Formats: sequence, C-alpha cells, structure tokens
Amino acid sequence: MQEMTEVSKRNISLDEDDQIDAEGQPLNSDNDLGEDNSKDPFEIRKKKVEKFLKWLRIKVEALLWCLACAITIYYTNFFRLIFEHPRINTLFLNIGMIGIGINSILGLYAGFYLPFIKKNRDPIDQVNPRAVQLGAIAGVTTFITIIIAIWPLWGLSLIHISEPTRLLSISYAVFCLKKKK
Repeated sequence: MQEMTEVSKRNISLDEDDQIDAEGQPLNSDNDLGEDNSKDPFEIRKKKVEKFLKWLRIKVEALLWCLACAITIYYTNFFRLIFEHPRINTLFLNIGMIGIGINSILGLYAGFYLPFIKKNRDPIDQVNPRAVQLGAIAGVTTFITIIIAIWPLWGLSLIHISEPTRLLSISYAVFCLKKKK
C-alpha cells in the first residue's frame, strides 16, 4: 500500500516545460516542481514573462484570424448570397447545415459540458469514442455537401467571388446614370 502512495505522489514529466502530477493536474509554479529555491528571481520572472508573451501572441493571432474572417464575410455578402442566391443547391446546403449543427453540439459537449458540468477532464476519445467518430463523419459530410451546395455559385474560379457582390454596385451605377438623363 505504501508503494502505491509513493508512486501516486511522484511527478510525471511530459517534457522540460510541461509537468503534471499523478492525477493529471498541471503543476502551476516552479516551487511545485520539487526544485530548490536557489533560482535567481530574475530568471523566474523572465520565464513568466516569456510564458505570458507566448500566450498573448497566440490570442492576438486568433483574434486577427477572426477579424480577417469577419471582414471577408462582410465584404463578400457571404450569408446573403448563401441563403438567397438562386444558383445555390439548397438540399445540399441544408444537409451541410445539419452537419455544422452536429459538430457544434459535439464541440459544446466536449469543450463545455464534460469539463465544467460533469467535472470530467479525460480526453473525449476515452469518455465517448462514438462522439469522435460521429464528429469525423459529420465533418467530412459537411465539407462535401457545402462544396456541392456552393459550387454553382463560385466553382473553382476566384473571379466569381467578386461577381455577385459587384453586380449590386454595377446595377446601382447604371441606375444612377439612367436617372441623370
């Protein structure tokens, strides 16, 4: 019995930076690593600043990607075109939207419900392996059906992306020219 308690108290090292205890919880501070306190306070602060800057860089990069996505959607009138354009294949669009819904529900289940409601920190493939399979099938199905749905509108050519949004401004310019006469 004493061997098991000693084994459970040992720290499991993943690599130099990431260490977890036997229960899978991360060790938070340098003092938890079992090292002596003879480190220079400047070095400890430097590591904390480097860790914070790495975290900040990741967050800023994610924010910039979200901003680029929002700008692209806004300037291409993406949602208006997807839901209103007559050349969109609505059957495949609806199947794709169902797949997006399934993946969103699975994401909330794995990212919010399990860790915060059920207090289960195990990986989703250990808790519910069928959820991973369902997510993979729904993801592939969503990708294929959305491509089929929007293919008549945009196809392979990137020139077609600007045509539906340009038509509105061209028709407005023609209207203004006719109005002046």
